[in-house]
Amino acid sequence: MKKLNYRILFCGFTFILFFTLYNEQPVSKFIKIGTTLDLTRGLKSESTKVLCGLEYVFNKVNKEGGINGRKIKLTPMDDEYTPDKARENIEILLNKVKTGLIVCPAGTPTLNAYLDLVKEGKVLVLFPITGTSIFRKPDLRNLIHLRASYYDEGYVLTKYVIEKLNAKNIAFFYQNDASGLDILRGARDALKEKGIKDGLEVPYERNDVDFSAAVKKIKGANIDAIGFFSTSTAAEALIRQLGLEEVKRKKLFGISDLSISDFKDFIKDRQLHFIIAHVVPCPEKRAANKKKELAIIKQFQDDVEKSEGRLLLDCQCLEAYLAASLFVKVLKQIKGDITFNKIIKKFEAMKEYNFGGLPLSFDPETRQLLHNLWLDTGKEEWIKVETNKKVIEEKKQVTPKKKPPKKPKVEAEETPKVEVKEIPSDEGKVSPEDKVSPEVTIPTTGEFI
Repeated sequence: MKKLNYRILFCGFTFILFFTLYNEQPVSKFIKIGTTLDLTRGLKSESTKVLCGLEYVFNKVNKEGGINGRKIKLTPMDDEYTPDKARENIEILLNKVKTGLIVCPAGTPTLNAYLDLVKEGKVLVLFPITGTSIFRKPDLRNLIHLRASYYDEGYVLTKYVIEKLNAKNIAFFYQNDASGLDILRGARDALKEKGIKDGLEVPYERNDVDFSAAVKKIKGANIDAIGFFSTSTAAEALIRQLGLEEVKRKKLFGISDLSISDFKDFIKDRQLHFIIAHVVPCPEKRAANKKKELAIIKQFQDDVEKSEGRLLLDCQCLEAYLAASLFVKVLKQIKGDITFNKIIKKFEAMKEYNFGGLPLSFDPETRQLLHNLWLDTGKEEWIKVETNKKVIEEKKQVTPKKKPPKKPKVEAEETPKVEVKEIPSDEGKVSPEDKVSPEVTIPTTGEFI
């Protein structure tokens, strides 16, 4: 009886030991990531380009061995640009896929549908494809942004068409939600700054297809410029319904949502000239001046050439490519378990960080890394615009250096001969890439990846 009891105890001990050792192995050989985008409706064109950029980078990393031997597994889900569907997708990712790490989700109303989960720390959202201010607050710790804000786009565009195109009577066609109102707020501030009382505000609702009311409003006013603060789908529909004859008489400008190649082909076919804001540098042309060439853009262009059509020369594709590449760079620097906190701390530590020529600085007020916009005015080079208010104010306060007084002329025979040695110039040299601050050990409250 005692021998039987010993055997039972031995077997029990062996089972417990095996179970413990088994559970101490990595939970998954994958780093699971999710995203929710509109792959079928109003943001389909933009979202498919975003997915293209993400998948290319993650597949490339996986072929090279992954992150410390772990492959990245991306689960994209279609939310049809519908808040309820987006919420459902996030809950599926949390409960079934077992990940709360969301990269480059597209859309403002869709992200807002699960913002409570972000606030609770259940979800970490990196680089959403939106510039809305409601997501740019210091207390939203589980949100990190790459791009400039919608407010900045509205302000910069409106200021440009007033100053450079002499626009006086401007119509603003905007989506009637948090994102559209943010862009409109920037435009209003630019109007006020330039002494223009107001513009014609023409709202529409998400997923609208009939813009007859907007057409009537625009045609009934003495408008010389139209700002498209809309999706590319809505912009195309309004142009069709207004008619080319009407549209060609106006100065046209639009936000970064119109930067996709599909829309550019649409306006090119109709010989329409647009001023378009971009949240990334030009992906299409290689820099003629090698000193101005950004290493990360050259890398993207090289990858496009090697991709056999899997990667596209498109701004949305480039934005996702940059986001995924930066995310991978941070993952590779994390020692031990990958947690929400460790990821967040890495991004928060970025100050004047050289990301392949792009300057990144984390702003704790807006939780944003990149502080530039690029305007495509139809010329060879896009116009780079600084959006960081602190930097702008610092530049304003810098007093220009006074020129030294001219020295009196000295007769040639009295001038002593002096050997002049050329001083080596630092122009064109690139400083070594800044490193992210070393890992800081903190209490882990985020989920393990």
